[in-house]
Amino acid sequence: AIPLTVSRSWHLQLALLWISTCWIAGSLFVLPRIAKGEPAGQRALVSALFALLAVTVLGMLAGTLLGPMGALGAHWRLLGNQGWEFVELGRLWQLTLFAALLLWALVVYRGLRPALRAVQPFALPNWILYAVVAIAGLFVSSFVAQPRTNFVIADFWRWMVVHMWAECFFEVFSWFVVPQF
Repeated sequence: AIPLTVSRSWHLQLALLWISTCWIAGSLFVLPRIAKGEPAGQRALVSALFALLAVTVLGMLAGTLLGPMGALGAHWRLLGNQGWEFVELGRLWQLTLFAALLLWALVVYRGLRPALRAVQPFALPNWILYAVVAIAGLFVSSFVAQPRTNFVIADFWRWMVVHMWAECFFEVFSWFVVPQF
């Protein structure tokens, strides 16, 4: 049987990672429609992005299973479970997710570059790029909590991840990308 802490972690983390991956995928499908084509080398970057997301998910699944069972020894926080709700994945998997978000921002920028309009800062392509950069930027708040961080400070920044990153900016992003389909 799978322990409750493991199934609960899997449930929450898979939901966040699934939602994140869906928005990332949605943006990748709409980029060629907005910019009227794709830049050279975009396929390799998208493949690398997929690989980073796959490593993040598989690492989180293995780590949150093995960590509470004591199989990771002193590396439980790096590879297992950090112990903060909604930021439960191990620090290494958190870093791979952040790397994926940065790569996503690069892919979106490259894909939108022909359509970006400096004279119209509120044009749709600009807003898509603003949202993607904000999503990656706000994810930085997930790195605040350390084992010795005051609970009030750690919990505030953890909720910043949940509300500002997952809910607010992915919802803003959906307003700009989904209507393009």
